Amino acid sequence: MFAIFGALASCSTRMLTVHSDYVTRESLASFYVDTPDPLLNCPPFGQRLVISWSVPKQLMELDDPHLRLQLRFRNREQIDRKIPLRRAKGTTVFRILNDEYCKTGGFLTYRVQLIAGECVYEESRHQLWEELIAIDRNDDESGTINFVDQPLKPYLLEHYLPLPF
Repeated sequence: MFAIFGALASCSTRMLTVHSDYVTRESLASFYVDTPDPLLNCPPFGQRLVISWSVPKQLMELDDPHLRLQLRFRNREQIDRKIPLRRAKGTTVFRILNDEYCKTGGFLTYRVQLIAGECVYEESRHQLWEELIAIDRNDDESGTINFVDQPLKPYLLEHYLPLPF
């Protein structure tokens, strides 16, 4: 009995949850309740990334609490967005729909970091996420490949720092 209670008491909830899914006509509420909706005739299509957070109030008091969203598309474009946190709990949705979805091919991979006071407290990444290796190809006869100087970062088993409080 005490072992179960101890195991439950030691569990911690994640501060950051992220998932992606596809947007189709089945994403519309009117599809299920059979109400008139002009969007059913020409429904949006694409993908969305749903990011939810629930952080302690002490973390909100640190300098510049925000989410860093790094998103790579199938056409090899990449975006890096900073999403300021104004509340301790919330959800934001990043959508790519219709023409923009066709142009980019949709999401390939992503990483979302919860940052405050220049420290990464939690990270959620797609299973295919890896840091890019920048390569500078020379067009001369030697055919050499030069790796752009980047500081090497050790891979950590823990992707977040413990809270300082």
